[in-house]
Amino acid sequence: MSFPSDAFFQLVGARWKLAKAICIHEQGNKLISGKLPPVLFADPLAVGDNGDAQGLFQLHAKFAQDYVVPAGSNAMVVLRGVPFASINIVTRFIVLQGTAKDADVIGAFHDGHEGWIERGDRDSYVATVVAILAKL
Repeated sequence: MSFPSDAFFQLVGARWKLAKAICIHEQGNKLISGKLPPVLFADPLAVGDNGDAQGLFQLHAKFAQDYVVPAGSNAMVVLRGVPFASINIVTRFIVLQGTAKDADVIGAFHDGHEGWIERGDRDSYVATVVAILAKL
């Protein structure tokens, strides 16, 4: 599958480039000589973290449930192969972050709010995504 169009990411709203940068990193596309590769590919069936992370954004079910599924619900969120489920979850997450700085949103996405507070900017994940974002 080719990489989703900008229109797909624009579903997020004003911070759509932030979602795109996270997706690029989660799909394993790296910056080459400071530039994004001319052709990006994404796999909505991608599975990582020993089967725990799924889809375009490599979301965990717990993350999805925290931002989409009502509290106390046992509903299972299917992420693998459903790009719009992933973008809807990421949209909800980014909207809930309000006006937080991009680095804080990225850190909370990767480590959770408590993890990000604990680890702070010692996480290279954030720096990598910020670098991708700067190229978009």
